[in-house]
Parts: sequence; structure tokens; C-alpha cells
Amino acid sequence: MSFHELMTHITKSRHLRIALVKFTKANTSALEGLALILSELIIDGDRGIILVLSNRPASSVVDKLAKRITELPGAIKEGRIYLIDCLTKSVNGPLIPDVRNLLLISSPADLNELQLNMERALRGLGKRYREIWMIMDGLSTFLLFNGLSKVMRFLIFCINRLRSLNHYGAILYYGSELEKQIEGLLRQYVDAVCEI
Repeated sequence: MSFHELMTHITKSRHLRIALVKFTKANTSALEGLALILSELIIDGDRGIILVLSNRPASSVVDKLAKRITELPGAIKEGRIYLIDCLTKSVNGPLIPDVRNLLLISSPADLNELQLNMERALRGLGKRYREIWMIMDGLSTFLLFNGLSKVMRFLIFCINRLRSLNHYGAILYYGSELEKQIEGLLRQYVDAVCEI
């Protein structure tokens, strides 16, 4: 099933909200996977997006993705996309100029700060959009910094928080050894698994 088919199925259902998007091609990079998902979501102008990044600093991701998704810079400037960057602050990296919806987390190890900024992004998008999607990229990084049980508790909270607000979510999974440790547990909490 493609992500487009999954999105269509999820948004037509009242019960499906959260998907584990599993990239099955061994050569799918994190940026390619993210580009695939964002290009589907960004098409609809009535969709707010929260993008949680822990693999690369936001400036690097946006720079590379903007070459593939021409609508991305405009959607960021409009405020349709919140970027939650878990790396830039800890590595003292460059900021993206003129982006008001960039939220910086001190480290991927600080899940409490991440949770607070997710809430801030959810409030910021508010009721302006028909749909709100949260995309979580970088599961391996969170596992490295926090360990399996802490990350799983955090994901259970995020999944149920999105459900309680009738929002949507996609957790991106690339099949690393660390991610494989959590896959079985995660499947119990998501509504659908999409293999691309």
C-alpha cells in the first residue's frame, strides 16, 4: 500500500489515526522517506503539519527537501508547518532564517521538552486546518539517547494524545537494528502499518 492510499484510507475512517510507515527498500534514506511523506501531505493547503526531526538539523533537512518539494518553503513561511528540531541546539548548528515556526529542543534526550514543544505546535496550528498531521522522524536517535522503555512510553503518550485531539500521525521506520527492537511493541499501538 502506498502512503497516498493509506492517507486516503485513514482520513476516510473515523477510527484510523496513527500509522507506522515502514520503508522496506534497503536503500531508502531518511530524507527520501521524509520527502515521500511530505510531498503527499503538503499538497492539501488545509493540512497543518508538525515535523519532529532528530536525525539531522532542520536547516539541513529543509535545504535538501526544498529541492525536491517546491511547495515546502512557502508552506513553512505560511506557518502550515511547524519544525521541531532536536539537534541544532545541542550541536550549535545554524538556524533557518525567517522561520517563526521552528522550535528547538536542547537534545534528543529531553523528551519532556519535546513533549512541551509538541503541545506548543499543536496549539499554534489550532483549529486553522481541517487536518493536523504529526510526522516523527528519527526513531533510532531517540532510542540511542533514551533507551527502549522511555521511548516507548513517550510514543504511547504521543499516539494517544493525537487520538484524543482527532489528529493524525505517522512514525517513520527505516528498519535499523534499534528500530527493530521496538517494532513489535509499536505495532500494538498504531492503527495501521504501511510498508513502502
